[in-house]
Amino acid sequence: MSAVTERRADSRAGGVRGLLQPRRETFESVFGVVYRSLMVSVGVGVGALPLAAAIVLVAEPLASWPFLLLCSLPLGPAFAAGCWSFQRSRDAADTGPLREVGIGLLRTWRPALAVWSLVCALTFVVVIDIVAVWGTPFAMLLGPLLVVVLLLAVVAAFGVFAGLAAAPGLRFRAQLLGGLVRTVRRPGTSLLSLVLLVAWALIVLAQPVLGLLALGGFVLYAVWSNAAAALAD
Repeated sequence: MSAVTERRADSRAGGVRGLLQPRRETFESVFGVVYRSLMVSVGVGVGALPLAAAIVLVAEPLASWPFLLLCSLPLGPAFAAGCWSFQRSRDAADTGPLREVGIGLLRTWRPALAVWSLVCALTFVVVIDIVAVWGTPFAMLLGPLLVVVLLLAVVAAFGVFAGLAAAPGLRFRAQLLGGLVRTVRRPGTSLLSLVLLVAWALIVLAQPVLGLLALGGFVLYAVWSNAAAALAD
């Protein structure tokens, strides 16, 4: 009995030491994620430059929201390139985060731009429709419904970006359908991604430099992780 008790005590002590003294691989993995996320933040910041410049230079940004939507188009390829870099981090042929961002931009910018253009077009339609029905009896019904549709489209777009990174040879229509289906079939992760994106957008509006260059890559990593998990199912 004493020998069994000693073995159990040793195993518990080893577990405690493992928690208090993580392995070197754990530190390397965490550092790798942090470093890659920061590098991806640089790519996202570059993609956001036209939008940031428009917000600073335009006298009344809210009144010029269609122009801001147009300036946000480069964000789509930047997001897809970031997802590409995160996806390649799982591969043995990874050549470094910034280089992979550039490769991902070259490989995915056309479909990513098309996807983000659809999101911006849907945003335009939703805003116009909400303004049109505002103050009418239909506003209470159509307003929330249109907002939900738009938010689902945003999350689905990031699902498509993850799909472009994981399977770049898949047809565009299949990527769109897959992103939408995965968003609907996994409401929990979709809601989590949506909360992260909304919180990030609010931070960017309040502190653009902090939101884009410091947090952009980390938020994109979390959203990509959710989308990649849906792809693996």
